[in-house]
Amino acid sequence: MRLFLIVLLSLASTQLFAAMPKLVFDQVPIADLIRIYYSDIEKKSFLIDDSALAINKRLSLTFQGSKPSEYSRMMKHALRISGLELISMEDLDVIVSKPVATSTAIQHFYAYKPKHREVSQLIDQMRSSFPEGQFTTQRTISGSASLEPGQQLSDQGATANISRRADILTFRGSDQNIKDLQLLLGTLDVAERQANVQLLVYEFQSGSQDSSALKVVADLLGGRLGLTAGLSHQGDASMQLSVSGLSVVADVLKTDERFKVVSRPFLSVKNGSAARFQSGSDVPVLGSITTDKNGNPLQSIEYRSSGVILDVTPNIHEKDVELSVRQQLSDFSQTQIGVNSSPTLNKRELSTTLVTKFGEVVVLGGLKSERESDSKRWFPFFNLFPLSKSKESRSTELVVLLQLQPVVPEQG
Repeated sequence: MRLFLIVLLSLASTQLFAAMPKLVFDQVPIADLIRIYYSDIEKKSFLIDDSALAINKRLSLTFQGSKPSEYSRMMKHALRISGLELISMEDLDVIVSKPVATSTAIQHFYAYKPKHREVSQLIDQMRSSFPEGQFTTQRTISGSASLEPGQQLSDQGATANISRRADILTFRGSDQNIKDLQLLLGTLDVAERQANVQLLVYEFQSGSQDSSALKVVADLLGGRLGLTAGLSHQGDASMQLSVSGLSVVADVLKTDERFKVVSRPFLSVKNGSAARFQSGSDVPVLGSITTDKNGNPLQSIEYRSSGVILDVTPNIHEKDVELSVRQQLSDFSQTQIGVNSSPTLNKRELSTTLVTKFGEVVVLGGLKSERESDSKRWFPFFNLFPLSKSKESRSTELVVLLQLQPVVPEQG
């Protein structure tokens, strides 16, 4: 967009602070004109709604008044020809777009402060249901110092200083529109569903001849509890159990020394949001290189997470839960190639999405780390020749037991 200037001309050096500014604009967006007017002339708080921001009207004008009231009339004319109108309150001006007159019914204002949802989310859901009404959101406009003569406004203009968050929904419409809106708000503005996530994280130590961790878990549960009817596999990396709780499975796994408990976290997560569990450490590694004002290089340090990392994201439906789980098993080692002063992150990662129900126990496995060791036996008092050699392969597999329970929202 073309840049524009505010030119402040003094009538005389002795009248510097008494002179009214001369406004010279060339194809300025109406939103920028509003910002300049309220920041440098009116010096009053204002709100501008989404519909007003959407108007791409541009104006060219040259104006200089002798008193503030003349600038006020000029601004109202500019708003009117741009399809906007001004609603003045005690210490706040609200700029809205003029609604298309489709009904002769008397319109009223209705203000609502949401209890659970964002204003923008509610408006997006309801706007199409009320074509004859008009929604307004309160948006905070950050203050700025007055522009100096010859100073240029950024290309983003007024919208750069407008916060996207709002806390009050304002609606203008007929009595029937407002009644319908109140009913709809009662349905939409409800607490988002949440879930409690209980986890049991194990390390399964096995030899080269042992079965996978999930196969061992299935055999233990089937042999001790007879749960073959309530056990369902979803591929090779997960299975689900219809049992009363994690403690039932934990008691069974406790009888096998190959299972070692790493952690027992308990998390609460909102529908559609991610919850993270991490057991490990944050290791400093070399980051990017920048330069200071003198051209000297500056080396940044970043901290990278390692260990056991679990990301859990539930999408709660009426009868089931779609669960996305990302597992990571990682550690750092000395760098063999590349930057020797920065360690190398070794990680194994597994992601899965499955469908479960509240109360079911999900068992996740498949994330392994392998380790080999050599051993030798020597002749007594004679270590030149080994008596025997052997090589042993050991693996560690991460096993995660997970159970979801619904969070009952508080009433009121």
